[in-house]
This record gives sequence, C-alpha cells and structure tokens, in this order.
Amino acid sequence: MQLNFERLSATLLVGACLALLPTQARAQDDGMTFGVEEVDEVREASPVAQFLDEGTKYYDQKEYYQASLLFYKVIEEPDIGADALRPKAQYELAKTLYRLDFFQGAMNLFDKILEVGDQHPYYEATLSWLILLNRKLAGDPEALRRMSQYADYFPDRVPEKFRDEFAYLMGRHFYQEADLDRSLEFLKFVGKGSEFYPEAQFLIGITHVRRYDANPAVEAFKNILSFLSDKDMADPRFKTLEQLTLLSMARTFYSTGQYDKAVKYYNFLPQGSEFWLSGLFEESWAYFQGDRFNRALGNLHTINAPFFDDEYFPESVILQAVIFFTNCRYDRVRLTIEEFDLIYPELKGQLETYLDQYQDPTALYEFLVKINDGSGDYDPRLNQILSAALTDKTLKRTIEFVEELDREVGQLEKTDPSWRDSTLGKWLFGELTFSKSFALNGAGELARARLERVARELNDLIKQSKKILIETAKAETSALDQQLKDEGFQASAEGSGDDVTVNDEHVYWTFRGEYWRDELGYYLYNIRRQCGR
Repeated sequence: MQLNFERLSATLLVGACLALLPTQARAQDDGMTFGVEEVDEVREASPVAQFLDEGTKYYDQKEYYQASLLFYKVIEEPDIGADALRPKAQYELAKTLYRLDFFQGAMNLFDKILEVGDQHPYYEATLSWLILLNRKLAGDPEALRRMSQYADYFPDRVPEKFRDEFAYLMGRHFYQEADLDRSLEFLKFVGKGSEFYPEAQFLIGITHVRRYDANPAVEAFKNILSFLSDKDMADPRFKTLEQLTLLSMARTFYSTGQYDKAVKYYNFLPQGSEFWLSGLFEESWAYFQGDRFNRALGNLHTINAPFFDDEYFPESVILQAVIFFTNCRYDRVRLTIEEFDLIYPELKGQLETYLDQYQDPTALYEFLVKINDGSGDYDPRLNQILSAALTDKTLKRTIEFVEELDREVGQLEKTDPSWRDSTLGKWLFGELTFSKSFALNGAGELARARLERVARELNDLIKQSKKILIETAKAETSALDQQLKDEGFQASAEGSGDDVTVNDEHVYWTFRGEYWRDELGYYLYNIRRQCGR
C-alpha cells in the first residue's frame, strides 16, 4: 500500500498558511458571510479546522489512512483553540479506524466518548457504531455493558434499523446480570420478521426456565421449532438452534417431572448431533426417575462404548452404581465403583497439578491452546476436560476476541511504515497490545474458573462413590440379618419395571462384547432385581 504523503504534506502546509491569507479570502463558508469578529475566530482556529475538513474530504474519498492522520493531528493538537474540534475529530477517527478494519482501535476511541457520556456531542451517534462493532468484536466481554448505557434510549432514540438487534443484545445483557424481568422486556420486542427472533425466543425460554416457569418456556421453544419448520436446516445456525431447542424442551419437561415427555424430546436428537451424547446421558436420568432401569443402563452402556473413550461423563458411572444399588445388585455396585476409582481420582489429581503449575492466567490459557491443538501426550479424558474448557461459550467468545486482536496487530505490522511508525500508528499498537494482554488474562481467568469447577465436581463424585459403598455394605448386612431371621427368605427375580419386549421390526440380540455404530443408543440392559420380599 502506497499512501499519498506528498499530497498530505501539502495539505498540512496549506492549512497552516491559511492563517496568513486576507480576511476576504476566508470569509465564505457554505454560503454564509461572517462578520469581523467571527472571521478573526476562524482565522485563529483555521489550521486545526482545516485538518478536520481535509480529513473529512479524504474520508469521503475512502482514503482512510490519510484521513486518519489528519483526525489524529486534531486530537493531539495542544492548542486550547482545538478543544472545540476534538470531539468531532475523535468521533471521525473512530469511524475511520472502523473502515480500516482496526475495530479494537475504533472501540477504544468510542470508549472515550462513552466516558464523557451524554455531554459529548457525538454520544448518541456512537450507539450505532457500538452495535456494528459488536458484530466484529462479539467476544469483547465489555461490549454489552457499554451498550447498556443506552438502555433508556430504547426504543425511540435507537435507530430503527438497529432496534431488534439492540433489543436482543440488551436481553442478553440483563439475563447475564440476573435482571430477568428487564431481560424479558427487551426480548419480547423482537418480532417474527427479525433475523434475531429465534435466538430471542430461545433466550426467553431459558429465562422462564431460570424462573421455574415451565409453560411459557415451552411456548417459546415451540415458537422456535415453528419458525424453523420452513428453513433450510443445512444452515449450521438453524441446525444448532433446532438441536439446542430440542435439548432445552427435554430438560424443561424433566425439571417438571414429566419424564415421558422429556424422553420424547431427547429421542429427537440425531446421533450426528454434537449434543447427542449429552442428551443420551440426561435421558438416562429420565429413565431412572421412571424406574425404567433397563433403558437407563442401555444408554449408559452406549456412553461407555470404546467409540467414546475420550469423552467425559464421570457421573454416568455413579448413576450406573445407583441403579444397581436400587436393584440390590451389590456385586455390580462394587465392580462399578472400582472402575470409577481406577480413573477419576487420578484424573482429579492430574487436573489439580496443572492448575497449581499454571498460576498465571495467561500461561494457563496458552497451555490450554496447545492442548487443544493436539500438542503433547495426555490421558484422553484429561485432554477432553482441558479441551472442553475452551468450548465454554463465554470463554470461546473471549478466545475469538483474542484472535481478532492478533489479526489487527498483524494487519498493523503489514501497513506502510510511514503510517505504522506515525504517532497514530504507535498509539494504535500500544492500544492493541494492551487490549490483547487484558483479553488473554481474562481468558485465562475464565479457563481457571471452568477447570476449578470441574475439579470440585469430581471431588463431589468421589465422595458420592464412597458413600455408595458405605450404603452398599449397610444394605448387605441388613439383607443378611433379614435372611437369618426369616427362613422363608427368597431372592426376588422381579423385573425392573421395564421388561424387554421385541416387536416385528426388531431382533433381540445378546451382547457379546461387540459394538456396532448402528446399535448405539438402542441397547437394553436386562437387569433383574435381587431385593428380598
């Protein structure tokens, strides 16, 4: 890229010389004639004003690099006479950096406008640019907080073309702030004709779930499925949203004790879905709650298939032990807990070792990125835990934000040296470097919180496994005492409440250790109760 610095230099020189021209030569501006006092004021301010005017001309001609230097010159001008022009130069430079794809640099300038608040002449105009920048810097953790300063402007003072988007974003913001009533107020504004409608309805649904209000939650989820009924489901956005909606419907019915309906919606998730295994595990709990132990254990058998050795479902082992305990299969309880003890206490220890080793948030983040890239040789389940930390939605957006800052730094380094080494270029490099450092630290802290939560959950499961063994020992002792007291004691061969039946479309095939992909999700475990009468 070659910048027209000869022309730019001439412009700056002309601007400086204008102060020396006769009054008559500068007394016309947009058809207006100035008196002597006004002309004197223009003469005093004209060098800086000329920079602003010339910058605007370059901007209109899409010569943004030249324009940016002129706007920045106005901002940095020490003369007090430039004070009145600095707000406009600040706003124009932010716009210009946006056009140059330096989005974080633009945001940092708009932040200065937000700091001044509604006393800044371009405060209200800044809102539209914040919405545009949110599309480019969606992972910026401060993006929604910034926009929330304009919440009271809604709807009348928000540009019409941005109202639905702003309403959705504010719904998200207030949901995150746990202000659920205000969140719903904004989300309900988003109409069916808006591209943000299905996401707004989804957020309405989970907001009602959070309020333990199942009926409106289900209604919102049904609205999404209706909206998607005539859409191209090859679109990843629609496909993911549909599957998340089905999963959320199932969870909602589960939370209200409607286990059969929950199972119905879990079964709608296709095997190729990224949520299929999670749905299969959650469905096991629904089967368990309905005393359908054969089905529950069949699902858990699928989850434990060798195809999923690197998946992480430690609670599935605990559920399996609980089902065996409920059916008085104490021998199976002990074997199941032994399998759990072979894997998860050691896994917890390894995880805590890495958390201790990488105390610095940035170092932890960089370590996780290497793991995610496949560097190093780790236990597959540990690798899954560490990699899963990076798939947390909030953390994933933060990572995308870091990647965007990397892109902007790389773009700056490739820019014409004359612009890159200018005072503006140096300022921008400093801003990007600081923002990246801040974002990396934030990503590391989020990752640590995620992994510490996993470690706590593992610790709780380990405690549960020990408690199950204690209860098993008590139950065995009680059963033995009862047997000694009651000579007529007999082991019951009652079914589990979910007897295995085969229809004309299926074949009963005894499991002999082979796993076939087309069998996954269809296993039944023919458990028999051994509890005393």
